[in-house]
Amino acid sequence: MRISRELRSAVMRLPVPGSPAAYFEGRVREHACALDDILLFARRDANDLQRRSAESHLHRRFVLVVCLETEGTVSVDGIPFALKPGQAHLVFPQSYHHFLKLTKPSLLWFMVTFETRESERLTKLRQRTLDLAQADLDSLFHMATCFAAEQSSGQGDALSLDLSRLLCRWCRIVEDEENPVPFNHSRKDAGLWQRFQLQLEKLPPEDLRIAPLCHRLSISERHLRQKFQAQFGVSLGVYLKNYRIRRAIGLLATSDLSIAEIADRCGYQSSASFHRAFRSQVGVGPGEFRKRPTTSIRT
Repeated sequence: MRISRELRSAVMRLPVPGSPAAYFEGRVREHACALDDILLFARRDANDLQRRSAESHLHRRFVLVVCLETEGTVSVDGIPFALKPGQAHLVFPQSYHHFLKLTKPSLLWFMVTFETRESERLTKLRQRTLDLAQADLDSLFHMATCFAAEQSSGQGDALSLDLSRLLCRWCRIVEDEENPVPFNHSRKDAGLWQRFQLQLEKLPPEDLRIAPLCHRLSISERHLRQKFQAQFGVSLGVYLKNYRIRRAIGLLATSDLSIAEIADRCGYQSSASFHRAFRSQVGVGPGEFRKRPTTSIRT
C-alpha cells in the first residue's frame, strides 16, 4: 500500500496533543443527528396531494417537502408557506399540514419523511422555507437514486448520512443569517390568521371551541368557518380537533401529568372522551402512546 502525498501532508498538519487532557477535547457535533426509518416518495397529481394531506392523521415523523415542479403552498398549523420550484420546507412532528393553491393539476414534489430522537438539533429549520443550492439538488438526486435501487445492506445508513449532511448544511445557513426569514403571509386575510393563532394559544382549555374563538376575534361563526375552509382547504372543526390532540401529544411527551390532567388541560370533558378522540386521531390510546415513545403512529 502506498500512501499519497496529499494524505501524508494532511496528517502532518494535524496538531500533536501536548497533555493527557488534550486527548478528550475533540470536535462536538452541532446539528448532525441520527436519522432513521427514512422514506422517500413523489407526488405528481395536485388533487391527490391535497386529498391525502386532508385525510392524514397526526404523526411523529418529520416531513421534508421539496417543490421541483409547479408552485403551491404548504399550510403548517394555519401558517401558509409558498413554495416555488427549487424550494423546500421541513414540517416538524405533531404538526397539522396540508397543501393548497397548487397552480397546475400536474406537479412533481419530492417528499422525505423520517424519525429522530434528536429533533431539538433541527429547531433552527422550523417555519423556514429554504432555497435549494446545486449541492442540495445533488444530495437529493443521490438519495432518490439510492432509495429507488434494489434494497441492500447499508442503504439506510447511506440515506441517513446524505440526509443528515443536507439538514446540517441548511442549519448552518440559517444560523449565519443576520435576520430571520419572515413568514410569508401574502394573502389578504393574513392579519386575521395571525390573530387567530394568537387567540387560539391564549384560550383557556375549557374554551378550545369555535364559539369562544369567534367571540375573541369579533367575527361570526359562519363567517369564520367559511373563510377558514376557503383559505386552508380543511374545516375549522377538524383543525381545532387536531390542535387539541397536538397539545395533548406535547404534554404526554414532555410532562409527568396524569392522563386525566392532560385531558382537562386540553379541553376534554372527561378522560373517556379524551381517550376516544386520541385513539381516533393517533391510532393508539394516550397511555399506550406514552409507553411507546419511539413507535411510529399511523399517517
